[in-house]
Amino acid sequence: MTVAAVILAAHAASALRDVEGVPNVRRLVDTAWAGGATPIIVVTSDPDGAVAAALAGTPAVLAAPAPKAGGPVAQVCRGIDVARAEVDGTDAALVWPARMGWVD
Repeated sequence: MTVAAVILAAHAASALRDVEGVPNVRRLVDTAWAGGATPIIVVTSDPDGAVAAALAGTPAVLAAPAPKAGGPVAQVCRGIDVARAEVDGTDAALVWPARMGWVD
């Protein structure tokens, strides 16, 4: 079974907030990877490239968000669509809001 992790950050600031000296998004990706998730998709805006820099060297794929008019459901669907495009046969997706950075 292939289970993706879809990490959703409403904006770059929530992805980059400090969690014990590590950018939140990096901590979430490392935790998802340690748990066996593949692929790992991060859906957030990244206007200055700081999120991409925080993800450097990880297996995560950074995806631009869906249009805001679609609301949160559109962001979830965007992450799942990217995951299915990355790994054919993805069976399920764990949707992980970045605000839950302390869960591991």
